[in-house]
Amino acid sequence: MPKPSENLLDSIPDALNRTRKRLDALIKLRWLAVAGVFATVGVVRLMDFDLEYRALFVLLALLALCNAAYTFWFIRLPDYKQEAESGEVPEEFDHALPPAMRSQLVVQILSDWLLLTAFLHFSGGLVNPFVYVFVLHMIIGVTMIERNITVILTVMGLALIGGLTILEYYDVLQYHPISPIVEHISDLPPYMLLARFVGLGLVMFVSGAITQYLVTGLRDRERKLYKMSSDLVELSKVKNDFLHRVTHELKSPVSAMISAMDALKITAEGCLNERSNKLIVRAKSRGEGLLQLIRDLLEIARITTPDYATRLEEVKPRPLLEQVLENETLKAEEKGIELKVELGEPPSVKARNDALSEVFSNLVSNAVRYTPENGEVSVTLKSHGEDLYFSVRDTGIGISEEDQKKLFSQFFRASNAKKFSSAGTGLGLAITKEHVDSFGGAIEVDSTLGEGTTFTVRIPPYREEDK
Repeated sequence: MPKPSENLLDSIPDALNRTRKRLDALIKLRWLAVAGVFATVGVVRLMDFDLEYRALFVLLALLALCNAAYTFWFIRLPDYKQEAESGEVPEEFDHALPPAMRSQLVVQILSDWLLLTAFLHFSGGLVNPFVYVFVLHMIIGVTMIERNITVILTVMGLALIGGLTILEYYDVLQYHPISPIVEHISDLPPYMLLARFVGLGLVMFVSGAITQYLVTGLRDRERKLYKMSSDLVELSKVKNDFLHRVTHELKSPVSAMISAMDALKITAEGCLNERSNKLIVRAKSRGEGLLQLIRDLLEIARITTPDYATRLEEVKPRPLLEQVLENETLKAEEKGIELKVELGEPPSVKARNDALSEVFSNLVSNAVRYTPENGEVSVTLKSHGEDLYFSVRDTGIGISEEDQKKLFSQFFRASNAKKFSSAGTGLGLAITKEHVDSFGGAIEVDSTLGEGTTFTVRIPPYREEDK
């Protein structure tokens, strides 16, 4: 069962958040590119290649300035998630990105391709092996943009490198050789230039098409998963509402039935035979069991509401436990169970009065219920470091290792517990764990079959900043 404060959809980003994260990743990747280009130019410089290093370092500085500008632009983008939640952003933005976000994506991709072409111009043009960095930029562009732009990017990349090659071939732009073997681009046969050009285009298009196919499949699955999860969350809300209404409606008549059994037993005392008295006692017992089940179901519905964990407050635990012990003492005495109590002065905790009281009540009442006559139950409440420490140890029937793995599951009861006592809904420990988790605490169990069980609860203290 999810935690009360957990939103099932938080882990599934919408289109706006997804693209915002991509923008952030692209900017960080560009800073890595700045460092990588700087290192590459530095190594080439040490290898004494004859290149226009001044122009390359100017382009490198321009790349860094562009990235700084994009970083500033990204920071100033509106928080569309908050605006969407407040209803200020149209719903269609989940499918068509806001203009500011789309503009930054397009500008970044265009500037990257233009700067890459400029770098290639000063380092051998089409002959430079790094011309295939266009393929990497193709993959990045296809991944970033929600629409299929494989053909557009392929044509744009080929137009940039093709135009550069033509201008260098006819000396409109000065050619900067990367190798003394090829002093001018025209030294290479035209068919070789064409082959490199066509090969680059094919690799770009195929890489883009494959990336687009994979990304589209992932996005479609993500949208379907988001839709299915949304439906499940709504269905869960309907279920909780139905459960709350039904159990609430059942609570009053069951309580009235139990009261009627009590009244019948009192008024008919001495008039009924032993069998009739047993039937009344059994009916009352079953009614009390049904009432407990209704209360547990109501509690399950309550703790699974999304805002449950936000309604915590400062709680003093000792008075709550003292009240619980007062109620359980009589039951323990009836079974001849020795109830040992050690109460210190534990810190206040961030919890709910009713929820923490239920944690105490569930653990203590279980210990008394599943401890045979003349057994022993020890209850401890004290500070443990800064935390609240609460433990209940009994000499009861114990719990097998196999059953301990499922102990906090809803409607689960240990096999020996069913034989020992028919009472119980299998919800008490599940509810207890949910409460403790919502407090930011932890619950542990240590048990040996046939010897006894110890439950230990630790809850962090209430702090002034929790107000």
